[in-house]
This record gives sequence, C-alpha cells and structure tokens, in this order.
Amino acid sequence: MLLLTPAANAVRSELHLLGFEQLQALGAVPVNNPMGIRYPLITTARKDGSQWYLRSLGTDFDLVNPEDRRFHGRWFSTGWGIVAGKSVESLLLIHVSGCTRKESEMLVHEIRRIMERIPGAHASPISIAVGTGFARMCAVLDPPAC
Repeated sequence: MLLLTPAANAVRSELHLLGFEQLQALGAVPVNNPMGIRYPLITTARKDGSQWYLRSLGTDFDLVNPEDRRFHGRWFSTGWGIVAGKSVESLLLIHVSGCTRKESEMLVHEIRRIMERIPGAHASPISIAVGTGFARMCAVLDPPAC
C-alpha cells in the first residue's frame, strides 16, 4: 500500500466523505491510451519515440475518459507527480464530471475549505478549472520547504 503524507491522508478522508472515489495515481500513461486518461505534461521516450503523459501540476487532465457518458462522478488521486520540473510525492488531482456549473462551484468551495483546515494542504496554490459539467483541481500537499 502507498504510504501517504499526513496532509494527503487527511484530504483523502475528507474527499471520501464528500462522495469522491480514489483512483490510482498513475505516474505515466501512453498518449494513445484507450481509457482517455491524460495529464498536462507530455514526454517522448528515447528508446522508441513513443509519447507519454506524465502526472503533473495543472488542470488540463482527465482521470477518466471525458467522452464516455458512463463516467460521471467525483474522483481524485494523490501521489507522485512533477511540479515545475521537479518530482513531488503528494500531488493531488481532483476531477468532477456530470454536474452543473453551480454544483462544480459549490464543490470547489467546499474543497477549498477542507484544504484550509488541514496543515500542509494549503501551503501550495490550488489550481482550478470549472466549466459546465466539470471541475478540475490540483494542489501539492506537504510541499517541500524551499
């Protein structure tokens, strides 16, 4: 089992109470993966030239396939990622699909309140993207001291 930081464990518990499902934090996925998973950062493998999404900070991601209408719900993953070219242990990605803009905004507000209450969870800026039918958030939990 993945050992999470204290802030990541606390955030995970709070998100479960809000009805979120935790997904595995896949560090890299092929760009042409059948599940439609994507992350903001793309890299090319030296050996064969294949392209891969790398789990990274930003709201331009999909934890589930946005084209598949069956995938409406609330998901999150916490784990390794890349932020500003550096590796971090606790990158939080949140993906909500199949909701109204008002529902998305209410969830974002509630998640912000959760993050503010948990030591180590609010030390990093939270990036947010909200639209009709979706919301995405990301944050670094327990960021390293500079």
